[in-house]
Amino acid sequence: RYKNFAAGVHLNWLFGKIASNRQVEFLTTESPYHDVFVDDTAYRGLIWKAGLQYRYDFKEKQPDGTLAPSGTSLVFGLYGQSAQPFRTDSEVRRLGVNTSLPDVDTVLNVVNQSGNGTLPASFGVGMMYQVANKLRVGAEYGFERWSQYQNDARPDEQLYDTWHLSAGVEVTPNYQSYNNYFARARYRLGFFHRLDPRVEDMKETGITLGAGFPVIKPRQEVSWINVALELGRTAPPEGLKETWMRLTFGFTLNDNSWFFKRKFN
Repeated sequence: RYKNFAAGVHLNWLFGKIASNRQVEFLTTESPYHDVFVDDTAYRGLIWKAGLQYRYDFKEKQPDGTLAPSGTSLVFGLYGQSAQPFRTDSEVRRLGVNTSLPDVDTVLNVVNQSGNGTLPASFGVGMMYQVANKLRVGAEYGFERWSQYQNDARPDEQLYDTWHLSAGVEVTPNYQSYNNYFARARYRLGFFHRLDPRVEDMKETGITLGAGFPVIKPRQEVSWINVALELGRTAPPEGLKETWMRLTFGFTLNDNSWFFKRKFN
């Protein structure tokens, strides 16, 4: 951070395994062989994202004629990442299984098959207007080039470029209220619209409602209990449309007990 400018880099280590098991059963044939498809793929790679931020503080004139921050500000930010590589190790098995016989017909068995992949480039920009301890209003736009996605373990998988637009507002009625607990809470309302990379031109639109409730701890430390309700609709170009709801619950714990210097007499 330098004055009102800030920059940062976010690093992630990608690792884990995705296991896929499919089975085809022939119910009309006596003692048939069922086809079993087993695909296990382990992923690993270093993922990074960089961002920049600038805050403009509005000022007001003080009684002595000097200018000082008024508590109102505009924050501008942008972030992005280039296309990034990752590695895969796959196991592929194709089996014929007959429940009436003990033997398994192994059609294909490939182990320790190494491969490469590429995650897409992305970028985003955002802006927020805020009044300290009272109001926050923000909007964000982002774009991801999922058409660049490539995975040797799944060569037939095709994804599409996506973008998203979101906006929201947070209001705190009176953060200093001592006789009205709900006046100190934070109330949130948001909207989003985005494209799903799995299907071309599949849109997802929704709204979010949420609140953050303060929990006062010793030494006036404040933690938060957060709840949110998300209502959305997914609409592919053709076929069924889906309306869904998601409820989330979380908390933010602020505790500096580890850094509190105690004195004993």
